[in-house]
Amino acid sequence: MKNYLLNFALLLVGLVSCSKEDALNPSSQSKEIPTAVVQSVTAAFPSAQVNYTVIKSNSLYGADIQTTSSDKQLILDGSGKIKESATQINQTDLPKTIADYLEANFKSFTFERAFKKTAGVLGYRVDLISNSEYFALFFDEAGALISQIKGMQGKPGGPGGMGQGGGKGNRPAPAATQVAYIDLPVAVQTALNGYIFKSAIVMVDKNNVTRYHIHAEKNEMVYDLDFNITGKLLDTHQENGKGAVITKTDLSVLPNEIKTYLNTNAAGWTLKNAVEIKKDSIAIHYHIVVSVDKSTLTYMFDGNFNVIQSAGKGPKDNPKLPNYVITEISKDQLSAVITSYLDTNYSAWKLDKAVSLSKDSMILEFVTFITLNSKKYKIEFNATGQFRSARLL
Repeated sequence: MKNYLLNFALLLVGLVSCSKEDALNPSSQSKEIPTAVVQSVTAAFPSAQVNYTVIKSNSLYGADIQTTSSDKQLILDGSGKIKESATQINQTDLPKTIADYLEANFKSFTFERAFKKTAGVLGYRVDLISNSEYFALFFDEAGALISQIKGMQGKPGGPGGMGQGGGKGNRPAPAATQVAYIDLPVAVQTALNGYIFKSAIVMVDKNNVTRYHIHAEKNEMVYDLDFNITGKLLDTHQENGKGAVITKTDLSVLPNEIKTYLNTNAAGWTLKNAVEIKKDSIAIHYHIVVSVDKSTLTYMFDGNFNVIQSAGKGPKDNPKLPNYVITEISKDQLSAVITSYLDTNYSAWKLDKAVSLSKDSMILEFVTFITLNSKKYKIEFNATGQFRSARLL
């Protein structure tokens, strides 16, 4: 398996209320914090309040620091050497690429907090709440998404609120830092057999449970994989890292959400035909044909099982299966809106590949694959050229 040096590190460890004595005596928070770590933090911030976290026993520790002027986070090794440093920033201080990503992918969200890496390889972390779910999002220095982790809310009992979100008593967030392949538990390394390792973020959640979020590649697909310390797969997400692929699959068993809809709106239905259409292994459309009594009805659903067209009453009314087409395009075929966005936010970018996705001859989106400072990015735009997302591959 191919190992990569870590290319991004960012910690978010919240501050819990404690006295100055607690800050100087880690035994009140964890008996595993080495004296050298405490001495290093105390020397740098002698009057600060500090909360310590063990990220990896005997080698990696987090310190969340509150001073009269700012909140900071540090990652230290067992000798007390500071490996990473980050400073809390406001939502308005985020780069435009990150702000645009949040707006495009979280239409309704509560901003909790954000940190900017100030020492080491630069990057950002943003914590937010969307649809009652907590998210921790990691971005590189260009504002492209590296990892998105769900369920990483702060530890209970902290002073004040969670950043700008205002939730009381949950200020500290889980410790997080990026680690190399060699630092992964053997069980996680074994689970990654067959994958090309790219990067890993280890997080210690509010219950002091360690999770490993892995970014890896296999058969030209890019994966985000969540494991626990025993190598058990907790969650997975995948996307095409080389281009876009549309697949059509006949279904013999319908998703439960579609069954529920049919039971309510077409009672007594019998399945005649069902097709699932996926883009980059993610469902974007369902075409369902059923019979009720002597009528044939057709339903269409989007990837979230929302109905997008009413059923027809007869063969002439039944909508046809949509035709999705992926077309490779050149740089000069990109709209001025897209090239302007890339020029402004990814200066000196080089186009590797660009494609358009159309449905029944109508453009739905554009996907560009670019190189910037030796890094590969996948950047998506909607049909009018408005930015949707940027991802570090």
